Amino acid sequence: YHEHQQSRGVSSHAIWALRVAAMEQTLLHSLSRFSIWSAGRDGKRLYRSLSIESRAKVVAFLDVDAGKLAAGNYYDREGKVHVPIVTWTCAAQPEYQPVIICV
Repeated sequence: YHEHQQSRGVSSHAIWALRVAAMEQTLLHSLSRFSIWSAGRDGKRLYRSLSIESRAKVVAFLDVDAGKLAAGNYYDREGKVHVPIVTWTCAAQPEYQPVIICV
């Protein structure tokens, strides 16, 4: 670290918000659907950070964890929708592509 470093004054929340906004503007706006790999903390954080329009494009969360798969879905309280949680092997199926990896 040095005294002229600017990034120390920027919060991690601000950096996250900029990353999500850039992903929505450069990638997600052109997709009709996509899946998120990880039904855990990071995948859910990404999902909750998306705009309502981008959330509507999420067809599923993909995961390897038996407990998360047993839950079957993630309930989006704001959008009042259930997003399925499916096994990672579904990533090979066209209806779950493309996949945003969030681990």
